[in-house]
Amino acid sequence: MKDYFGIYWTYPVRWVGLTRFEDVFHATTVSRTVRYQRVQIHRHAASQKRSVPAEAAFLETAADRGTPEVADEIADAVRKRPDLTPVLIDFSDPSGWRRHHELRERMISAGAEFLPAEPAFLDGQQFDPIQHFRSWAERRGDHSGSKEEHRKTILTALRNAPLTGRAAYLNRLQLLTHTGKEWTTDNLRKFLKG
Repeated sequence: MKDYFGIYWTYPVRWVGLTRFEDVFHATTVSRTVRYQRVQIHRHAASQKRSVPAEAAFLETAADRGTPEVADEIADAVRKRPDLTPVLIDFSDPSGWRRHHELRERMISAGAEFLPAEPAFLDGQQFDPIQHFRSWAERRGDHSGSKEEHRKTILTALRNAPLTGRAAYLNRLQLLTHTGKEWTTDNLRKFLKG
């Protein structure tokens, strides 16, 4: 029996700063979803008397769907380790929500094992991944609804900004764009026209 290649992936949450992973360890410190996947895959490997000598974390490019580009990136990583069985959590529920068709197709072709996204004990408490994703979807909706409030905050802060370097001023105050990106001269100019 082959050992496992742990594959972990999630969506970015730009408005809270989740926009990149340095490595798997970093991913587990900034993403509860990745931490959950890693714990579950390592538990499964131990129950099968197998190890996880390789693992990789991937961050989608879209905040609300799986993309073929990231599915290709994951498939490329798996191809480099033919000595291992890829294993990942299947987050889709019966209604098809959060299903990543492209990734699933590529991983089936690679002989991957899929583990169900079952509730588990994580960080000292019970963690239900499906409920977690639904909560984030609601928070994203709430965040989108706060766009006008965000605009008022930025305009108020700009009253005290120097005439030059206003984008840098907002960034120093950690008042980012509504989508969580740093201000540039160009996106601030567009924001002020809006």
